Amino acid sequence: MNRRSALTVFFLITLCALSVLSGCERFGTSGQAERQTAEPDREVTIKMWIMDNSPKPYEDLMHVMKPFLAKNNHIRLDVKVIDWSIAWTEIIKAISSGDGPDIVQLGTTWTPAVALMGGILDLSDRVHELGGADAYWASSWMTTKNLTGNTESVYAVPWFVDVRAVYYRTDAFKKANIDPDRAFDNWETFLEALRKVNGVQIDGKTLSALAIPGRKDWNVAHNLFPWIWAAGGDVLSDDYKTAAFNSEAALDGIMFYTSLYRSGFVIPESLERNSSVIENDFIEGNTAVIITGPWLVPRIENPPETDADKVSLAGRYSVAPMPAGPKGKATFVGGSNLAIFRNSSHKEESWEIIKYLSGEEAQRRFAQLSGFMPARKSVTQMPPFSNDAVMKAFVESLPFGRTYPSIPQWGAIETTIVDYFGTIWDLVGSNVAFDRGTIRTILDQAASEVDHLLQN
Repeated sequence: MNRRSALTVFFLITLCALSVLSGCERFGTSGQAERQTAEPDREVTIKMWIMDNSPKPYEDLMHVMKPFLAKNNHIRLDVKVIDWSIAWTEIIKAISSGDGPDIVQLGTTWTPAVALMGGILDLSDRVHELGGADAYWASSWMTTKNLTGNTESVYAVPWFVDVRAVYYRTDAFKKANIDPDRAFDNWETFLEALRKVNGVQIDGKTLSALAIPGRKDWNVAHNLFPWIWAAGGDVLSDDYKTAAFNSEAALDGIMFYTSLYRSGFVIPESLERNSSVIENDFIEGNTAVIITGPWLVPRIENPPETDADKVSLAGRYSVAPMPAGPKGKATFVGGSNLAIFRNSSHKEESWEIIKYLSGEEAQRRFAQLSGFMPARKSVTQMPPFSNDAVMKAFVESLPFGRTYPSIPQWGAIETTIVDYFGTIWDLVGSNVAFDRGTIRTILDQAASEVDHLLQN
């Protein structure tokens, strides 16, 4: 098999095979009819599939659901936790067999493909009950659609949001005489701050300025695209027919980000590590700056008992939005949506659960337990998101958050992009020639493969 991975081929085969199914059923009058004829005291079991969203995914969800289940004691919730590594395969099998859950968690980039396969309901007639698009961040709401189909249809509801921002050691910045109020204004001030903090000694350790992972990270694309967007580049053309990440502007963003490693701000070992290990490096006091999501906050503030003998970073760090590039600020926004399987026998009860999980209190509780941000805008204006300096940085990042095009082919496209972006990181960490022309060639090759995927 050539550069395109087995996952890409698998995605295309399943997408082509399953897209012959009939379109998604619209959840409107049929759901209303079921609600009117249902017996209010009959026992109903709702099957729900979720992924390992937190250290205790089952317990955290059931804690949030407790008030709803107490009030609706005729509903029993049967939760199955699926590892992210096999979740896509399990969902595909369920669509193919017709034997799946009632409610399913979908990664934001999965929603359009599953909708095209006919596996989930069209929720367009019901989302007004949640406040519609205005209740959610634009980047998150866009992931509920299939932008190559009927763009008015909504197939899922945003559940929680993943947004990236910059963590930094306040003690290291103070020792290096860096003003954190200016350090993250733009790329130039960010670069100057990294120069000053690189090699600062805290607690007997010499800190590297920045921790960034390389090819082996599952966030390869998520790590690079914020810099591409901030430089004025994009992922695809406006009509989603051709690749756009090989433009000169996109190349500017990639060259700046990779230069942070080649400038000596990152220890060489970082490029052999994934996000989890890189986050540990920051928690253990080996680096001054890291870019990641809000889930790191509870790991710092409430470390496991096994880390009791380690130096705590609590009170010694803060978070800032991403620095602005030539075309403004940008960051990656991901997360997960909730959808109702087309073959569910309990569509109305499933909708009531999704509606409850979309409410302000449930959103607030789950965000605090999982470490992700709430999807509903109004919740981010409430404590602790509104009055905690660390959480406010993530809230401030959401308005300029960007996500990938919500199209069915994205799974295969992302696999291709990650493959080629990994090649870039291989060159970054090597002693071979590394220049703009070499990276442009790699991007052009990736764009050619992506164009082929978009045309099929």
